[in-house]
Amino acid sequence: MLNEIDLDSFEIDKEIVKAIPEETAIKNCIIAFKKTGKKLSIAASEVMSAETLSQVKFLSGFEVVMFKAQKNQIMRAIQNSYGIADVEKAIETLCSQDKNNLIDLMN
Repeated sequence: MLNEIDLDSFEIDKEIVKAIPEETAIKNCIIAFKKTGKKLSIAASEVMSAETLSQVKFLSGFEVVMFKAQKNQIMRAIQNSYGIADVEKAIETLCSQDKNNLIDLMN
């Protein structure tokens, strides 16, 4: 079971957030919120797959420590940290792109 974090009561350093690319954060509804040595703390609304966790470790270059947070808190943190006006629209766009890529692969 993951430890829970209340992101609304946590000040997130925007430099730490940049350890995870914006597209990855939006697509997986995750946000980096703390760095301690070689460990990066990440909040997620649900448990990530092993493949996604491996990708996040690779992209960030850090060991990952997972925490559970409410989805709406993560979305607000993504908006505030990456400067995205509408996270839900960005998620829909990414999902649509993935669907189109899958259709292209099938053809």
